[in-house]
Amino acid sequence: GLRVRALVIKGANGFRPIRTVLELLPEKSGLAPGVVQAAQRGQRIVADFCPQPPPLPDATAERFPGGRAAQAAQHALEMTSLVAGIARWDGLPGVLRRGGVAQRDHRRFAADAGAAPEVWSTAMHAAWSLGLLAHDGEDWQATAELAAHLEADDADQWALLVDAWLSSSHIPSLAGEPVDPSPTGSGSRAGGPQAALSDETRRAGARERRRLLLQHIAAQARERDVRASTDAVMHLAAWLFPLVPAPGVQQEARFALAEAEAWGLLADGVPTALLESVLSGERAAEALRALLPPQVDQVILDSDLTITVPGRPTAAVQRLLEWAESDGRGPAATGRFTPSSIAAALRTGTSADHMLHALRDRAITPVPQALEFLITDEARKVGRIEVRSAQSVLTGEEVHLDRLFASDEASMLGLVRLAPTVALATVRPALAADLARRAGMVATGDTDASAPHPRSARRASAPAAGRPAVPAAMLISAGEGTQGPTDPSLRLEPAEAVRRIRAAEENPSASRHGVSDRIRAAIADGGELRLGIVDGRGGIVEKRARPLSLNAGRLTARDAADGTEFTVLVHRVTLG
Repeated sequence: GLRVRALVIKGANGFRPIRTVLELLPEKSGLAPGVVQAAQRGQRIVADFCPQPPPLPDATAERFPGGRAAQAAQHALEMTSLVAGIARWDGLPGVLRRGGVAQRDHRRFAADAGAAPEVWSTAMHAAWSLGLLAHDGEDWQATAELAAHLEADDADQWALLVDAWLSSSHIPSLAGEPVDPSPTGSGSRAGGPQAALSDETRRAGARERRRLLLQHIAAQARERDVRASTDAVMHLAAWLFPLVPAPGVQQEARFALAEAEAWGLLADGVPTALLESVLSGERAAEALRALLPPQVDQVILDSDLTITVPGRPTAAVQRLLEWAESDGRGPAATGRFTPSSIAAALRTGTSADHMLHALRDRAITPVPQALEFLITDEARKVGRIEVRSAQSVLTGEEVHLDRLFASDEASMLGLVRLAPTVALATVRPALAADLARRAGMVATGDTDASAPHPRSARRASAPAAGRPAVPAAMLISAGEGTQGPTDPSLRLEPAEAVRRIRAAEENPSASRHGVSDRIRAAIADGGELRLGIVDGRGGIVEKRARPLSLNAGRLTARDAADGTEFTVLVHRVTLG
């Protein structure tokens, strides 16, 4: 019987077991021609042997037709929502010395998102794999690719994310678990816990085992309705991977089920239509889109300050939901406006008038009076302060300042009138003086902070106690005047330098992405870059430096020439 089943082969010295039988038996089994003879006498070599994968239990009938499909769609949308939330992070999670996210940040961000920690880490690992999330050595933050990703349809976003998860060798749910010292684990250090978004959650062969396990579940689901219970899947995993230590394979099976449930591939353990499409790698987005209800572009506002979306919200309606505290997510969403949620929306720069206009435009019902009062009251409490940059103070007679405001150079100066005889400029004194001369005026005063004029030295000294330092003033007077001598350090035309600087300061994110990506790459590689630093006078100082960190739009680098460290705003940096 053993020979028929190909468990033993006949050699010169009699029958001997095949290698697989030896691997399945304990090390000190004493397997020899005597054990084979005992097996031939009817005794068993192994306690149990099943030539077919163990079957999964039958699935119970749905309580409501289509309930599991709706549940799968809801879970899929929740995962895309977690990734979209990266762009709205309040305070960035720091990077551990060994890489990854600290447990306190892990739990805090998961709680803020209303998700279980393992679900949050699963979504973040997929975003990390797709390059939507990265760090600069100090903080985790969204990359430039996230904005483009969020412009896609929900179903397309989900398809990319779930494919990144399926193709990863990481097990995201391991975050928070003790470090696994087994050969399949990372084994990078003793103790725990393992950090999310780090190499500690990587396991050799995890990708292949996850896919094969899901494929077997899907294969049984094609023949009959099955439910992938935890115990049954653990038994299946042990059968599929007999050489993996039992604790490890059981843990992987349990986490694979939980993560597949989070992506909508399973609903209460029952395979959904999304599982087959994801495993085949074709039409995954279409499979989810078939489960989703149509998008709605209107909301219902109630007098109890609730907002209800009777379906899947569009992007415009989703923005309204962000002004309320969520009572539920998924294909149909509800929320409640509270003083704190309205105040938070106002602090992002949204005005009360804009909020009321948007609500009236999208609401099926009239905007309740209580909601109008709440928004206007919170706007009054929060207050609005307009912040603008200023580097020079211009003083002169009213008629002369009127002429300057009417000149072609006024737009380059970025003038703001404080009083009939006082104005602010957004450029440094030297450039402001040069532009004033171009307008046909005589400009005097401290026009170069780095080399003050002797007459203005007293005025440029340290401020009195309790008084803030202000930029030095320039006195503007009428006169024929000519343009002053050109600063030999200028490498750009002043007008062009001002245009570039003002454009960067008004929209720093637009000019920062390409430079930031190259700087982050240099930080990761420890390499040097040739930096060009634009000053307020249009000059460019070139340095060979090694970037050290990039945080909140500020680059810290070490000068390759003298080893000194310096910090500069990234939107004033060009790369050679």
